Amino acid sequence: MPEHQHIAHHHFARLFVFMIGAIITAVLAATLVIDRKQPAAEQSANCTPLSLAESVARADLILTGKVFLVVPAEPGYATVLITPQHFYKGTLPALGVRIRALATTEGENIPADDLHFASNQPPYLLFLEQDADGVYRTSKCMGSRLLGSGLTAEEQALLGQ
Repeated sequence: MPEHQHIAHHHFARLFVFMIGAIITAVLAATLVIDRKQPAAEQSANCTPLSLAESVARADLILTGKVFLVVPAEPGYATVLITPQHFYKGTLPALGVRIRALATTEGENIPADDLHFASNQPPYLLFLEQDADGVYRTSKCMGSRLLGSGLTAEEQALLGQ
């Protein structure tokens, strides 16, 4: 095989491997839900949502932000990196806001109380609890949600807006 054909073949193979990796990452990013490792009181399939006051008191960090990047982690999990927009409680961690999420496939039944993360979404309102490794966890039961049209009047009153 002539040298220029060998080089072109090598570049094509590298591009193919890169594209496969990008597709796998995109699939993971589009199908993430929050890790369900929560305190025993919240481990039921349908947890009871906390009141807003309880969510504010319990959270280590409260913010609005957008999904910046989803990075595959250990098997079955991914790390969701958040670009903060506004802080209501806590301080920005030195390594940024990382949320541990459970990666799922489309065929699985995803409980209604799990929070789905995807890029190209409106900002999220996040009530986050930090684990010993500095990674955050949350759920709809904690009050986290897509921000949509903004904070509710109750959220504005309790969060100081």
